[in-house]
Amino acid sequence: MRVKCVDEKANSIDPRWNERYFPNTIDYPLTVGSSYTVYSVRFIEIGVEILIVDDGQRPDWYPFDMFELIDNSLPVDWEVGNLKNDEGENWVFFGYPEMVQDEDHHDLLIERDISALRIFFGYVDKYKDIY
Repeated sequence: MRVKCVDEKANSIDPRWNERYFPNTIDYPLTVGSSYTVYSVRFIEIGVEILIVDDGQRPDWYPFDMFELIDNSLPVDWEVGNLKNDEGENWVFFGYPEMVQDEDHHDLLIERDISALRIFFGYVDKYKDIY
């Protein structure tokens, strides 16, 4: 799956995103017009987020509304699963197996744990041949 950035300032997203996760006063490390490979999709209470490698070469989640879909194909190894966050919200994930199967992987990746980053960047290398 590939997307193209259409909004690097989070101006076009639902205001609930701005209040909770993505203030539109920040310059996000994205470039309008650039394309990004999607490594996971999560459905949370206020919308859909995608996991990409941004222009800072870091894996991060962004609201899907900041992008447009340019390739809707999915890797054959993607799975679906869910978990509850600390506030008790149910999140549904589509993505590479560790993101779906390991409840700790998501948090470890966001915390930049070296083992989680190794797993993630292994998929970045693997998916280069697909996209």
